[in-house]
Amino acid sequence: KIGAGMGEQMLSREYFYLGTQLPLDRFLSFYYGHPGFHINNLFIQLSLQVFILVLGNLNSLAHEAIMCSYNKDVPVTDVLYPFGCYNIAPAVDWIRRYTLSIFIVFFISFIPLVVQELIERGVWKAFQRF
Repeated sequence: KIGAGMGEQMLSREYFYLGTQLPLDRFLSFYYGHPGFHINNLFIQLSLQVFILVLGNLNSLAHEAIMCSYNKDVPVTDVLYPFGCYNIAPAVDWIRRYTLSIFIVFFISFIPLVVQELIERGVWKAFQRF
């Protein structure tokens, strides 16, 4: 409820007193309707937007650049082939694994909802809701 804008606790004197007396590191980790909660949410949103921007830039680089033939068993100091290539294959592989893991976790998080719909309303309603 607090993250959805129901920050009624910010009006209480006790929370105001605690928030004004805490050092900055404690203040930013002080939840339960204090401004630190909302500042933390802003930082999370900002970091996700910057991360998506970096992923988009790396994707465009991987699409337009010449990628090296990558072998993880070869030392990093060896000459890269073809000449003028960019050794971004490890980063691209990491992004693929990361994206796949996000989708797996996303679908796993829906399992309780689908099972509840199956039990209560049947297959058709569960399929419609999913």
